[in-house]
Amino acid sequence: MRKAYILIAAICLCVTSVLGVSCAGGEKECVHEYEMTQETPPTCTEQGSKRYECKKCGETYSEAYGEALGHNFGAWEEESAATCTEAKKEQRTCARCGISETQEVGEALGHDFGEWVETKPATCTENGLKVRECVRCKEKEEQSISASHDYELKTETDSTCTEAGKRVYECTECHDTYEEGIPAFGHTASGSGTVTEPTCIEKGYTAG
Repeated sequence: MRKAYILIAAICLCVTSVLGVSCAGGEKECVHEYEMTQETPPTCTEQGSKRYECKKCGETYSEAYGEALGHNFGAWEEESAATCTEAKKEQRTCARCGISETQEVGEALGHDFGEWVETKPATCTENGLKVRECVRCKEKEEQSISASHDYELKTETDSTCTEAGKRVYECTECHDTYEEGIPAFGHTASGSGTVTEPTCIEKGYTAG
């Protein structure tokens, strides 16, 4: 009987020991030992960063450091000369990251057109066309030439006191005509003409 008690006590002691070890293992936390595994230096636009990892459990974290460096641009250099329609462009490049920026300098030159050259003569009824060209970029500009008649006086009929006169004009190219009226003069009395002789009882009438 005594042996039985001893056996039971031994079993209980073993169980207690196992449970104690198990509980102690569940509560135990890693005492981290971090080491830097990666470093990214600052750039022109971003801070630097460092990555750390625990040698025991593998847990990681990162932290930023320093300030962004800003660009280190070189001198401005001509990218393209000014043209008739665009201003001169200059470019400069960052020595660190290679990014470039562009700026415009001054203004576009504007076109330098030559003389007008008639390419299609105008007629009496159809518009013509003339063209001029820029001596720098060869840009062409067109302008319409309005159609028009070339009239000259053909005949003239004088007006009278009671009838209107007229002038007739004719186009030298297509012979189209149009008329221009000349108003009648109307009657004009002479300065000293006697219209009615006087009588014994009435006065005479003298115009003018």
